[in-house]
Amino acid sequence: VQIFLYHTMKFYLTLFGHKLPVFAMDISTDSSVIVTGSADKNIKIWGMDHGDCKSSLFAHTDCVMQLRFVPNTHYFFSCAKDALVKYWDADKFRKIQDIEGHCGEVWSIHLNSTGQLLVSGGADRSLRLCQETSEPLFALREEHKALQSLFDTDVDKDSASKQQTATAIAGSGLVDTRALESQKASKKSMSALDLGEALVTALQLCDSERERRRECERNGTEYALDARLRQFGAESAEQFLWQRLGAVPPCDLEEVLIVLPFEHVPSMLYYLESAIAQTMHIEKMVRCVLILVKYHYEQLMTGSDLKLQIQRLKEVAKSKLTMYRHKIGYNVIAMQFMQDMVNNRAKYAVEANRYKKMNIDESQLHQTWAEAETANV
Repeated sequence: VQIFLYHTMKFYLTLFGHKLPVFAMDISTDSSVIVTGSADKNIKIWGMDHGDCKSSLFAHTDCVMQLRFVPNTHYFFSCAKDALVKYWDADKFRKIQDIEGHCGEVWSIHLNSTGQLLVSGGADRSLRLCQETSEPLFALREEHKALQSLFDTDVDKDSASKQQTATAIAGSGLVDTRALESQKASKKSMSALDLGEALVTALQLCDSERERRRECERNGTEYALDARLRQFGAESAEQFLWQRLGAVPPCDLEEVLIVLPFEHVPSMLYYLESAIAQTMHIEKMVRCVLILVKYHYEQLMTGSDLKLQIQRLKEVAKSKLTMYRHKIGYNVIAMQFMQDMVNNRAKYAVEANRYKKMNIDESQLHQTWAEAETANV
C-alpha cells in the first residue's frame, strides 16, 4: 500500500506486511490511523505518522472485501467473503461484535454521516440495514459467546470423528487434504502472531527495566534485576530479550518481526546490536536486523539518531561476521589437515601391513615410505 500527499501528489509512505493482494483500506477521520484488508484474511492497523504496523488481526476466514471507519472515531467495520460483517476497535485492537444475516459473500458496506446506520450488500442479492441501538454492548460478553460457539462446534466435530474415522489419503474422497493444508497454514499464522505479541511484551518489560537501571545509576542507589527476569536465568534485561528472541523458530522469524510496531524497532535494534557485539546467536541476530531494515527502511532513514544506530549496527555486524567467517575458515582448514593426517596414517598402516607380510625389514620399510613421500612431493 502506497500513500501520497493529496495537495502535492508526492509519495509519503509505503506499508509492507500483507502476503496477498490488498482489497480494502480506509483512513480515520483524524487521519491518524489507516486499516487495510487483504486476501490473506488479515486486517492490519497502521499509524499514519511513521507507517508502523500497530497490530495485525486474523479477522475473517476468507478474503476481506471492504473496510469502513465510523466517522470521528477509531471504530471500524469490515466485511468479507465468509458472509460476516464485523465491528472492531482500532485503539484496543480487538473485535467488538459479529453481525450475521447474509447468506453469501459480503462485498460492500457503507455508513451514514453519523455512523448510526450501516448498509451491506453481497452475493445473496440482498441489502441489509443495521441501526445503532441504545443498549450497551460489552466486548467481553461477545468474546465469551464466540468462544462458547467455537467450543460447541469442536465438540460436534469430535463426536462426528468418533463415529467415522477417516484417513487423509489424497484422491480417496475421505478427507479433503486441501482443508487440512489450510488449517496448518492458519495455525502457523496464529502461532506467529502469538510469538509476536509475546516479543512485544518482553520488549516493554526490558525497556522498563533498562529505565529503572539508569535511574539507579543516576541516583547512585544499588540496582537489582527484576525477579520476573531472574526466574528465566537472565542476568540482565539484554540477556532476557536475547533468550526470548532465540526461542523464536527460524521459520517464523520474519512473520514475528513484521507485526512488531515501529515504536519498538529502535529498542529492538539496541538489543540486537548488544547481542551481535557479544556474538550471541550472531547469524540469527544479523538476520533480524536485515528483516527490520527491509520493512522499516523509509522510517529508519527519517531520523539522524536512527541513521547513526544503523551505521553502528553495520560496523559491528561487519566486524563480528568477518571474525566469525575467519573462525569458521580456520576450523575448516584444521579439519582438512586432520583428515589428511588420518588418511596418511591409514595409508601408512596398510602399506606397513603389506610389507610385513612380505617379510621386509622395518628399517627398509621407513626408507621406502620416505622415498615414496618424496616422490609424491
